[in-house]
Amino acid sequence: MLRVLADGERHGYEIKKRVERILGGRSINNNVLYPALRRFEEQGAIRRVAAQRRVDPALIADDNEFQTRVAFFGDLDADDRLKIISVRREIVKAQLANLGALRPDTEVYPWGLRVMDFTLERYQHELTWLEALAVSAAAD
Repeated sequence: MLRVLADGERHGYEIKKRVERILGGRSINNNVLYPALRRFEEQGAIRRVAAQRRVDPALIADDNEFQTRVAFFGDLDADDRLKIISVRREIVKAQLANLGALRPDTEVYPWGLRVMDFTLERYQHELTWLEALAVSAAAD
């Protein structure tokens, strides 16, 4: 990780992808990456720089990436937290719209309909959760 950072500033996701390439495609769990970066920062080996406010929807669409960011919301200011939540909310709404449009075609497949309904419920539940996160993110 430090070798990757020696070439210049990098976002955690970019560090992860570069290290995975160096390791021949072996995956690095976010639960390993981000605590290691925090330890390096505490030891003075690296320093955190202010992140750009640009939020890449492709990253936020990934459940693991989004949930990792939420886990570290305490390290972000309210504006950054709300921007991440807003991007995720739009992604979830788009998924709901897409699945809702496909649902009539799935009705002839009873097992597929169960999967479709489960997925729709999960996205609806996530929207409710995102609303609660937004309230908390704005209040902190």
